[in-house]
Amino acid sequence: MTERLYQVQYGDTTIEYTLAYAPRKTLAISVEPDLSVNVTAPAETELAAIEAKVRQRAPWILRQQRELEQYLPTTPPRQYVNGETHRYLGRQYRLKVIQNQPDFVKLARGWLYVYTDDTHDTAHVKQLVEAWYHKQAQRVFGERLEAMLPRFAHLGIAKPNLLIKTLQARWGSCTG
Repeated sequence: MTERLYQVQYGDTTIEYTLAYAPRKTLAISVEPDLSVNVTAPAETELAAIEAKVRQRAPWILRQQRELEQYLPTTPPRQYVNGETHRYLGRQYRLKVIQNQPDFVKLARGWLYVYTDDTHDTAHVKQLVEAWYHKQAQRVFGERLEAMLPRFAHLGIAKPNLLIKTLQARWGSCTG
């Protein structure tokens, strides 16, 4: 399924969208959390018909983009350098990279301390911080899951497996 970038004019607004053809019967338009617009069309659909449909759905597309805009991150991309702010459990912590062996990460008194041999290797600092977040997520979500299980004991639900992943387009999901 190859994708190409197109745009359509709606009043003063230009709507850019990615178009992909697929073996399907209907045309689908989706607005992603990063505000991008994806169109998936049946294989034989002409471009003029697709543009007409995007123009017809433009008010909905713009409304979805405005709604999702409020959830965009307001923090700049992470640099993983001293003084940078990181959030954990709803609070802000400043990053402090300290030269030390072995590598480890510690949270204390408003600071997220990263101890590493090479304090200038930001890729390694990022790797350490992300591994620490993953470990904390496993611990915190595990504790919360254990706390909630007794409430559902009468339903005979077995303890679910907890899997932590880094997701690009959603905050979390549950399957079962």
